[in-house]
Amino acid sequence: MTPGRDRGHPRSRRPGPAAARFAVPVAIVGALVAACGGTPPSLPGLPTSSPAGSVSQSPDGSGGPRPTAWTGNAALGIEALGLADGQILEALADLGQGIASEDLGVIRTAAEGLAGLDVLLPNVEKIRPFAPMAPFADQYEAAITAIDAAAQDVVDAIDAQDPAAITTTTQALVDALGRYSAVQPQLAAFVEQLPEQRRLLLR
Repeated sequence: MTPGRDRGHPRSRRPGPAAARFAVPVAIVGALVAACGGTPPSLPGLPTSSPAGSVSQSPDGSGGPRPTAWTGNAALGIEALGLADGQILEALADLGQGIASEDLGVIRTAAEGLAGLDVLLPNVEKIRPFAPMAPFADQYEAAITAIDAAAQDVVDAIDAQDPAAITTTTQALVDALGRYSAVQPQLAAFVEQLPEQRRLLLR
């Protein structure tokens, strides 16, 4: 995850030297695996059908249903969130790898990549005024805010070399990522509509 905060995307930094010196205790791995239902955390892939959003009939009635044009800056907001989605999934894969390999350095790198997701919130405000997206915006904001806080807590716990805190904070991060996994298919469906929305905006 390389984009900086000034571009409206999550940040990523290298782990501190202390993190790389400690392996994940077996008890922590067991707790994290249990928290993930026996497997490392995972998010659904982008759907290939069923785009979200409303449709309207062509004015002359001859063209069949067509997507309703999004208002304001909704397309810009969805585009930014779609780009961030790939970065979040990448960090999640790193987190799963860190848990599986019992490597606190990898877990810390993944958590640090997820910290700072509050930088995405201005993009949420671009889509919230479009009424069909408002419920999604609320759920997305709640999930991202939870990930942001939990990820920073994981970094702090690893830096403090506190096994109990590492367990609880990483489980909280897994739970927060679960909230994101629940809303991510909606984002994927909106992203799927972007090409058509760009065509509508150019008319």
